[in-house]
Amino acid sequence: MSHLSEYLQAHKGEHTIRWIGRECGKRGHDVGESTVIPYFNGSHRGTNDKVLVALADVLNLPVTRLRELAEVPAGETSPWSPPLEANMMNDRQRKAVDELIRSFVKAEAQTPASKGRRLAAVPDKIAASKRAKEAGDSTPGQ
Repeated sequence: MSHLSEYLQAHKGEHTIRWIGRECGKRGHDVGESTVIPYFNGSHRGTNDKVLVALADVLNLPVTRLRELAEVPAGETSPWSPPLEANMMNDRQRKAVDELIRSFVKAEAQTPASKGRRLAAVPDKIAASKRAKEAGDSTPGQ
């Protein structure tokens, strides 16, 4: 069993995993019972940040601790908001900044301290699909 699973088991109190999964949904997280079960029994493959955020919310645990146990960058407890000037960026510039952020997180996740595990918050298929779409956008003058 993973350190994350052991920690979640130790901190779930008297709540059932079913209740935790339902509560995640009730609190507005796009996470359900079938998604959280592997995190408690140690069969989760990688981690998904939205699941860690939901579990931290429902169990009143620090999300940074869950990330550390999942061996991904601990990050911050609140979402990042770009400066107001970001509103002046066009769509291509925004996509470039998004990719830069993803590359920072991916590089951090692959440091020796994180033992090379990847952050699964942004699946490769979605990123690949975006890159393919953008490649088709390479018309002159853009």
